[in-house]
Amino acid sequence: MNKRITQRILTILLAISICATVVSAGMYGYYKWQYIKNEQISDELSKKYANEVGETEFTNVYLKPDIDKIKKDIPDAVMWLYIPKIDLSELVVQGKDDSFYLTHNEYKEYSRMGTVFLDSRNNQNIEENYLSFLFGHNSDNTKIRFSRFKELEDFSGQYFYIYQNHKQYKFKIIDYLFVSPKTPLYTEGIVNAETFKKALATTNTSEDVINSITDDKKYMILVTCKTGWDTSQRRFIIGELESTIEY
Repeated sequence: MNKRITQRILTILLAISICATVVSAGMYGYYKWQYIKNEQISDELSKKYANEVGETEFTNVYLKPDIDKIKKDIPDAVMWLYIPKIDLSELVVQGKDDSFYLTHNEYKEYSRMGTVFLDSRNNQNIEENYLSFLFGHNSDNTKIRFSRFKELEDFSGQYFYIYQNHKQYKFKIIDYLFVSPKTPLYTEGIVNAETFKKALATTNTSEDVINSITDDKKYMILVTCKTGWDTSQRRFIIGELESTIEY
């Protein structure tokens, strides 16, 4: 191979390398812009609809979002989620299936971080569900959705709150699990304590938690991936409804 051909090959390789670098930088910039945009939308929605803090000393109501009002701007809105421990305040929507809001924001625009959404199998009114599921993405590059769930691994004494029907639903976190995406907790229909206990028995849930499950309570599971890049497992945060307050 003569020197001229060698130089030509090196030039081509250099051009390819430069192009790859430019594309990579462009994609990183695009994704970063999306994360920032999603954070801005989340903050704006929170300030517009859920920044009114109740007299917690007397009523124990933290937020007072009006879901009916939100629906005028975002028809798929169904509830609001608040987790004090990780300063998470997010609108929850529900689609016709469980795939659309994985890649779309509250305004149905394409988004890598999607939206927090209620399982399409659940009734929009959580009072009608024995067990409800909320899904949200995990990422190391943003604070929104379920990206800070790692901080809840020490869940003792922790709660999350759902706002719907002009009521605050207070859920006590009773377990934090790493499970297979095909766990019976999600794939099998859970409509009562018997089916719930059976599904929990396939995980590392303690006997104390399993024995605490009853038919006269309501439960909710918050679901996200193990990490932003590792989808081999799911993080399941299980909440048990402890109290309901009207506002």
